[in-house]
Formats: sequence, structure tokens, C-alpha cells
Amino acid sequence: MGVPVASAATDPPGGRSPRAFLAASSAEKLQVKLSHPELVLDLVGFLRRAELRASQVGPAIVEVDPSNSLDLRQAELDINLMIRVWRLLHPVVDLVQVSAPS
Repeated sequence: MGVPVASAATDPPGGRSPRAFLAASSAEKLQVKLSHPELVLDLVGFLRRAELRASQVGPAIVEVDPSNSLDLRQAELDINLMIRVWRLLHPVVDLVQVSAPS
């Protein structure tokens, strides 16, 4: 089971902000599960238009791979920014970070 992340409107106490998405390890792929599976392709397309490597890996799961970047710290910032913007555009959608397979 994943760690819940608040909707775009606010992050409750104890919730994880978008900055926390890649806190575990910058080299790991990030997977997020959407509360509205019908918007998975919208998020994938949004991230790809931002030149990020994103793909659908499950019915409601998007994976973002920061490893193609020469600067992993910059990739982390870019991913977090784009997820934050997308969440602001879709305030009714909740995202949950899930563990990527090893």
C-alpha cells in the first residue's frame, strides 16, 4: 500500500508534499497512483510534454523515470514541479506514491 498524498488544494499535517515524492532516492523511478484512473493518460501526456519520461504501468499508475537526466537533482525538481502543476489543474484528483518494483 502506498503513502497518501493530499489533493492539490492543501497538504494536511502529516501529508506528503510534492517535494517528498522523490525523497527516498533520486535514482529510483517514481510511481504514483491516481484516484481517477481515467486521467492517467492525461498525466502521462502532461509529463511527456514537459520532456519527462513517463508511462502508464497499471490501471491507475503512472511511472516517471528520472534516470535519463545528467543531473538527477534537476530531474527531481522538474518532476516535483510538473506534478504540482498537474495537481493544481486537477484539484479533485488524489495521488498516492507507490513503491516501484526493484
